[in-house]
Amino acid sequence: MIVVGDEVRAALSAKTAVVGLESTIFSTLGLPSPANSEALARCNAAVRNAGAVPALTAVIDGVIWAGVPEEMEERVLGASVKVAARDLGAVSAQRLALGATTVSASLAIADQVGIEVFATGGIGGVHRGSEITGDISSDLDAIARHGITTVSAGAKAFLDLPRTLEYLETRSVPVVGWRTFRPSTHKTLGLKFHIASTTPYQLHAFTSHDVNWDKEAYSLLCRSQVMRS
Repeated sequence: MIVVGDEVRAALSAKTAVVGLESTIFSTLGLPSPANSEALARCNAAVRNAGAVPALTAVIDGVIWAGVPEEMEERVLGASVKVAARDLGAVSAQRLALGATTVSASLAIADQVGIEVFATGGIGGVHRGSEITGDISSDLDAIARHGITTVSAGAKAFLDLPRTLEYLETRSVPVVGWRTFRPSTHKTLGLKFHIASTTPYQLHAFTSHDVNWDKEAYSLLCRSQVMRS
């Protein structure tokens, strides 16, 4: 069962911009206290300052939330169980007390309720040695499958970034950003985006046209402080 928070429901009804957020990064699994609380407050503020409504996703007492109410956010900060898309049915049926959503779970939830943009930190990807282990994050298929534009800092630095880019290309996911596929740390490897853009207006124009095509792969936007040609 998915419950949409009052503010998010009102925003969706009014066609106001809504940005989905995962909760793993804000839980004890992502950042220690009080950094997790500060990060959530800053992310919420950034979304609101841009004129949109933040929609934090999480599982609370077996209920899957899209837009956790502010008075319940403190509970989410203490979550110690990670919930991916494949787990949503089970944790709901088992009435899990508290679960932090991953990228794949958040995209699945957002897609169900009509949220069109999702923001996160570092996404999962193709792990080093995947040719032997087959270890590829479900984040990548979720980004390709759901009709949502994902805004990310890039793939996590410990991953095989060239293979991650190749996998996204295989799934026809356009990776759009500032000319460098940047991991979510300060290290820059100089891998090129599929499409480079220099202004938010260009990004908006691209994604607006992108979703009009009949396809299942949607955009991944990555922002880098360092520009490489």
